[in-house]
Amino acid sequence: MAATHLIDLDGEGFRGGIFSDDIFSRAPEAEVDDESDVEFSGNFFANIFCEDENGNEEVQGLIQEDKEKEVLYHHYLKSINGTIFTRQIHSRGIAFQLWPAASTLVSIIENNPELFQLPSKRTSSPLRILEVGSGTGLVGITAAAILGAHVTITDLPSVLDNLQFNVDANRAIIGVRGGEVVVKKLSWGIEEDWMRGANDGSKFDLILGSDVIYHQALIQPLVKTAKFFVKGNVPFVMAYMKRWKKRETQFLKSVSKFLDFQVVHQDPPLKNHRTGVIVYRFVNKTSG
Repeated sequence: MAATHLIDLDGEGFRGGIFSDDIFSRAPEAEVDDESDVEFSGNFFANIFCEDENGNEEVQGLIQEDKEKEVLYHHYLKSINGTIFTRQIHSRGIAFQLWPAASTLVSIIENNPELFQLPSKRTSSPLRILEVGSGTGLVGITAAAILGAHVTITDLPSVLDNLQFNVDANRAIIGVRGGEVVVKKLSWGIEEDWMRGANDGSKFDLILGSDVIYHQALIQPLVKTAKFFVKGNVPFVMAYMKRWKKRETQFLKSVSKFLDFQVVHQDPPLKNHRTGVIVYRFVNKTSG
């Protein structure tokens, strides 16, 4: 399983870090039924752990870190004996932070990529992946490094500089198995961006997304974007930490008009939550 290590860019290092749900200023409840947006507190917290002599992880305490600082995370991937670096800048918003669903997808890519259920008849050409709402880019970069995939990671214009920073920081490990990562602007619901994201119109083999259900106004644009890219046998694998029950229900109801879906994985409940990260797999209704 991937381990996430917290390193302060100002020079004070910490051994290990996993986000806790104390980053939410509201009570940490798994299912929020109202339509208000989550407010974020001025600081974030991380559980600190170390390994004992037998390699077991033990929680050693809790650190509080000023969200104004840039933090560089080290994500060790045992399968390739390598480390991916991602920069997080909490003061710039939710797209610059690592969320639980991304960590779940990273674990699946490393330990059980068969969950993606990709079509068995593949050529020797690299797997082509599109990630929507990439945030820090950890998922797409991991897919390129482990699967040797050619990955297009996408987000809004304000996020692209940090995405490119993280890609550049990981060029060596991305290329070990022949992987490639390119950064592109892709706004959900904007057809011009869809066509750019699809390059010359060639299809992708897999669409990935993590924690992409979060704002009411973005639900329908996300549905339209999924409908555009999920064609033929191309699946959309989406990991999601349930926070807004009504929004999740609205998304699933809307997308089910065009796509079939199933739950392919569910993590154990996180601390103070009734559920863990859920992973859905969507396919075109005509693909069967």
